[in-house]
Amino acid sequence: MPDFSADFKAPRLVGDGDIAKLISLSKSWVRKERFNRRHGLPHSFTLDPVMIGSAPRYRLAEVQDWIEAQSSLRVAAKGKPSNERHSSQTSAIGLRPQRV
Repeated sequence: MPDFSADFKAPRLVGDGDIAKLISLSKSWVRKERFNRRHGLPHSFTLDPVMIGSAPRYRLAEVQDWIEAQSSLRVAAKGKPSNERHSSQTSAIGLRPQRV
């Protein structure tokens, strides 16, 4: 049987736990975002999973691009007044502003 491994490079797939570690949030946040997205509710995590059976997996390159896009949103928000900046930064990653 021929060896296709040299010609075929599969994208690296990661699960909820891996994504949670990358963005320093919980696995439940990733799952909640996926649920919200599937049900048309407000969400910030905009990637569609690759389903392997019933297990959702995400392409690592897409996750990294999404993280970079979130960083770009924060940089763009720096020119706003401080009260608006805090609000837009937290909504860019799907979190509620914390009360101080």
